[in-house]
Amino acid sequence: MYRNGVLPSGEPITALVAGDVPIVGTQFSCESCHGRSGMGAAEGDYVVPSVAAQFLFAESPQPARPAYDKDSLAKLLREGVTPSGRVLSPQLMPRYQLADADVDTLLAYLETLSPGDSPGVNDSTIRFAVIVTDEPDTAERDAVVAVVRRFAEDINRQTRNDGERWDRGYTPESKLPTVFREWAIDEWVLSGAPSTWRGQKARASPRCTSASCHRSNPGSMKSSRASGKS
Repeated sequence: MYRNGVLPSGEPITALVAGDVPIVGTQFSCESCHGRSGMGAAEGDYVVPSVAAQFLFAESPQPARPAYDKDSLAKLLREGVTPSGRVLSPQLMPRYQLADADVDTLLAYLETLSPGDSPGVNDSTIRFAVIVTDEPDTAERDAVVAVVRRFAEDINRQTRNDGERWDRGYTPESKLPTVFREWAIDEWVLSGAPSTWRGQKARASPRCTSASCHRSNPGSMKSSRASGKS
C-alpha cells in the first residue's frame, strides 16, 4: 500500500484530490511524497513531514500537533484533518478511501519504517559499494569507480555544512544525530566463476550497526576504501 498504492486485495487504492478529482493510489502513493524511508522531504515552500511511526506517533512542535493514533491517522487519510484540527491542502494530500482493515495494514507498515540505521549507515557515514569483477580490463573498471568516487566527493562538498544551518527547525526529524553524513565508497571486487558471485556479495555485506561499519570481506572478495570526503 505505502510503496505502490495497491490494497492487499490487489486492487489500487482510490482517492480524491483537489476536492473532486478521482485518482488511484498508483498515481499518488505514500512513497511518492514521503519517500521510501518515510522520512519526508522538502521542495520549495512545501515540507512533507516524516510518517515513520517513531515520529508520527509522537507529539510534534513544528507544526504543533498531538501524537497520532489509529483513529486520528484514519481521519487524516480519509478527510485530510490532523490531530490538531488543521486541514491539509486537498491539492497536496489526497483523501484516500480506505476501510479500517486497510488503515491497520498501513499503520503496521509505518511501524517498520526507519526504526534504526540501515546496513552501511551510522551517525556519521553512508557507505556505498561499487561492485566490479577482476576481469583483465582494469582501465574500464577503474574509470567506473573513479566516476562514482567523484560523485561522492561532490555530494560531500555540497552538503557538509547542512548540520550547521541555523534554520534546521524544531521537528523531531531535525533533532536526529546529524543532518550531514559523509558518503564513502567501497570497491568490492568479485572473482572466480559467476556462479560464486552471489555468495561473495552476501559474505561481504554485513548488517552494520556501529561506527566501525566497514569489515574485511571474506573469501575471494577483495575490498578497498575510498572516502568521498573532500
